[in-house]
Amino acid sequence: MLRCLHSDDNSSYVLAIHIKSLFIFMIKMIKDENEHKKEINFHQNYFHLCLNQLYGFLKEDDKITGFVYQYITNVSLKNYVSNHSNDENPIFKLITIIRIIEIIYYFEAKSIKNININISNIFLDQNNIPFLYPNKFISDDENLTC
Repeated sequence: MLRCLHSDDNSSYVLAIHIKSLFIFMIKMIKDENEHKKEINFHQNYFHLCLNQLYGFLKEDDKITGFVYQYITNVSLKNYVSNHSNDENPIFKLITIIRIIEIIYYFEAKSIKNININISNIFLDQNNIPFLYPNKFISDDENLTC
């Protein structure tokens, strides 16, 4: 583990590194599998390229104890827009709009309801490609502390 990002009563979010590849992951450690059934079900049944990638689950004695996510290094779309309001990059704007429409269409086609899509839970990777974190914990409106 590299460092803790956030911790609350139900889970902890930490950065971890894979030694052989030097790839960095965000790991969500959970205390009770039963409290995260909806999230586990979502990740076992749904996948889209515009969603933040889940690489797999951490298991201990056949119980899920964590989620291994792709770690996205850049800021949220909300921060990016507020800090780069004078930038006129039509390609970035077009890509962002297309990816948001794609994920809305995917959720609608799969009849997925109650997913919060806003500029606080859309994050940009190192190439400024937007990805949606469908998890309720991810938001720039919160102070992420351990």
